[in-house]
Amino acid sequence: MKTLYKTLIFAACTSFFGAVSAQMSYGGKPHISEIANPNPLQVIEMPYVSNAQCMLEDEALNVKGRPYRVGTVQDVLITNATDGTWDTFPNGDRLWRVAVTSKEATFVRPILDTYEIPDGAELFVYTPAQDFVLGKFTNANADEGKFHTQIIPGETFVMEYYEPADVAFHGRLVVNQIGRGHRDAFGSGRYNEKGSLGTAEGSCHINVACPEGDDWRDQINGVVNIEITASDGIYSCSGSMINNTANDNTQYLLSAHHCQDGIRINRWTFYFLYQSATCTGINGPTNKSATGATIVAKKSAGSWSISGSDFLLLKVTGTINPAYNVYYNGWDRTNGNTGLVGSCIHHPGGDIKKISIPQRVYYMQRSNTPMWEVEWITNSSTNKGVTEQGSSGSPLFNSSKRIIGQLYAGLSYCDTLDGTDWYGKFYSSWTGGNSSTTRLSDWLDPTGSNVSYLEGRYASDPVGITTPENTTTGGMTLYPNPAKRFVNIEIAETGIAEYTIYNQMGVAVQSGRMLLGLDAYRLDVSRLAAGGYVLNVIVNGMRFAEALLISN
Repeated sequence: MKTLYKTLIFAACTSFFGAVSAQMSYGGKPHISEIANPNPLQVIEMPYVSNAQCMLEDEALNVKGRPYRVGTVQDVLITNATDGTWDTFPNGDRLWRVAVTSKEATFVRPILDTYEIPDGAELFVYTPAQDFVLGKFTNANADEGKFHTQIIPGETFVMEYYEPADVAFHGRLVVNQIGRGHRDAFGSGRYNEKGSLGTAEGSCHINVACPEGDDWRDQINGVVNIEITASDGIYSCSGSMINNTANDNTQYLLSAHHCQDGIRINRWTFYFLYQSATCTGINGPTNKSATGATIVAKKSAGSWSISGSDFLLLKVTGTINPAYNVYYNGWDRTNGNTGLVGSCIHHPGGDIKKISIPQRVYYMQRSNTPMWEVEWITNSSTNKGVTEQGSSGSPLFNSSKRIIGQLYAGLSYCDTLDGTDWYGKFYSSWTGGNSSTTRLSDWLDPTGSNVSYLEGRYASDPVGITTPENTTTGGMTLYPNPAKRFVNIEIAETGIAEYTIYNQMGVAVQSGRMLLGLDAYRLDVSRLAAGGYVLNVIVNGMRFAEALLISN
């Protein structure tokens, strides 16, 4: 097949330097195979960018405490009205294709500032061999008329747009930027001597599939790799999905403030389950992604020994596929350092997910500082991993498997095992800067429970409010249970109590106040349909919860 080339204006690799889209593919396969003799594919060749030059620039930038740069962004103008190739099916349906290549790129991706397609139209993006296919995408994927995909491995991608003959209007696609990688991150390229994934510099990192991860399987499912596309660069950080006291699957993600500080963010992409299935594996899936986020709260480290904790709380706006079975990690906002040694789960250098086990977690200088100081095992024969750039924002867990902080900066590397790392305290982030946009409490405790810790949960768990702290299932008696019209409530507490009844979906269906005395309180439940519920009662600072059944 003849190939046409179009060369664009030169764009060099420059130093780096928010607003988003939502992504969820809907199955299907490209339509090009349905055309017997398609027209020649136009290939648009991007200006050459030197990977070596970009990495040389990175030497002064890629240190802990800064986001890890893995790629650059080039301006371009590609439209389905002026570029590419059209083919027409016998029934009048049309197919548009264009290929874009960036020589020596480890990954590429299209960024569209215009994405307006009608019902029935479909977009696919894939490698020339179709061994990596994204899509189909529909008009449901547009976010205020914009769109971008996750990265595509290698140096070339093909965009294919299918439009039925009877659409209400003709679609408009405008690609205004191309993202291209100069580091082998996000499982993108085939050039890393250590394997096809990531650029972790050290060899001491431990895959989460190894025995060290056996006690942390749930928590591992909550940690994600974050790809940040800015106006002039692409960066990698780590983060964790995090639970809130409503237990309602709100898509909050905790990371580090410095992952977005000083860069003009255009796009967020999150890679779930980006990990090897084996202890010695060197690759893992990178097609489990969601795109789009808004920043709901953040606070910089500032004068980090006395002020901020360098936290970032995002809300992922794109749909997270239920098949990922995401775990929303729990947290602990106390400041005690008893039993804090747990683990750190992270993506060093944009590599597959790793787990590191500290030797010691302790107060940095004094207990009221906003940072934890972490020491790793310094004996190379017994070392259980460290961190490196790209691990920024990754969660630090205590021995109870709850998040107590996120990685800010440090001196540890695989060849510097005695280097310490600093993690912003969850304790300090809770009150942060004393406003909703600079603290965690407003978002992670929407019920006003004032609990000091919260357990994690899977997205597939029944939605509803459960509070482990100060909650007892043995101090409240309900009878009759099942109940029909009334249920009697006995609690070994007296005073004014607040109660809420939740259905199996976690929706509050009845609430109010009641006066508890020496005799049982008789609660009218006649308005409830037959089924299972949970009754929560708060009295004298204590929370009681019991299952309640309503019969016909």
